Amino acid sequence: MNRASIVFLLAAAVLLSLLFVLAQEVEEPSVVAPLKSIDANPVAVATSRGVVFEQYDPSAVNVRYDEFESAIPHAVGKNYIPANRSLKSETVRVELGLDESVEYKVEMNGGDSVVYEWKVLEGNVYYDFHGHPHHEETEFFNRYNEGEGNQRSGTIMAAFTGQHGWFWLNLSQGPVVIELNVSGFFDKIVEIEL
Repeated sequence: MNRASIVFLLAAAVLLSLLFVLAQEVEEPSVVAPLKSIDANPVAVATSRGVVFEQYDPSAVNVRYDEFESAIPHAVGKNYIPANRSLKSETVRVELGLDESVEYKVEMNGGDSVVYEWKVLEGNVYYDFHGHPHHEETEFFNRYNEGEGNQRSGTIMAAFTGQHGWFWLNLSQGPVVIELNVSGFFDKIVEIEL
């Protein structure tokens, strides 16, 4: 069997597996009352930050009614990520002398997410926002954002279990104070020895 045939067979197997999984995920909710509907097709919508969500046009959603003719909410489970832990919030204040650097990481499980904001109270820093798995023997890491500035905020959903966070290097002419605020689903915030 030549190489092109093997690649074709692998691609076909992956496509069939994907179709099988998608077919398994489609479950028709039980009908409580007669269905008054219009076919609903979700539309993938990209936000200004590049995040893709599924969005339904309310006029095109299958509307089901209960025995009192009240609409039953349209629940699809899309764009919803359940959490198996409590919401946490922590603030860390970091003091950096001239040319000093520090690294702080949030330890998270794959699928967990946090909202963060950091700001330099006066001055400027180099920052490198990245994540890596807990396995110290690997050199793999994922860089999310890098640059120079005095503040950043955003959201991270951990694609893998590990440490996700920030390296800062003081670029100012004197000491600086960085204030980091993190809220979400995580184990702890740790300072990494450099």
